[in-house]
Amino acid sequence: MTARTFQATDLARDHRTVLDQARESEALIRDKGGTTLAIVLLDELRATREVSRLALELLRIEALPQSRRVPTYLGDLAWLTYLDEEEYEEFVQEFRDALFLAASTHHTQIVDQLLYSWRATAEINSDPELSYQLLHSVDDYDDEVGLLPLNPEIDG
Repeated sequence: MTARTFQATDLARDHRTVLDQARESEALIRDKGGTTLAIVLLDELRATREVSRLALELLRIEALPQSRRVPTYLGDLAWLTYLDEEEYEEFVQEFRDALFLAASTHHTQIVDQLLYSWRATAEINSDPELSYQLLHSVDDYDDEVGLLPLNPEIDG
């Protein structure tokens, strides 16, 4: 359903119709001065604002050359510095796809989950010992000792 325009006096005379229209898509209210106001669902408004904010973040990180991918330029996404180039490019592509889906559905949970997952990857990457332990083959597990062998890059 498309938006429908009402006069300000319609709010007093037939507010139920105006509100029903707002629930369906959006209701536009034109006052005597010619100003148009929109009545929309709050969840959709919030999602639209969040998608806009995230789209700006995506544009910003896509435009950053590799030499400028430092916490100062990445701001809230400073954890991206722990991703290697391949991971960074994969993150950007997944971020773009999730953002497109969020914009079309007015739900940002998919972007929130993506950011959470990639941040966890970055945290693992930031700790070489943890990364080694998580990525090392289970076949190398020493049943007798109950530990993976030491990481030669860290432990010599």
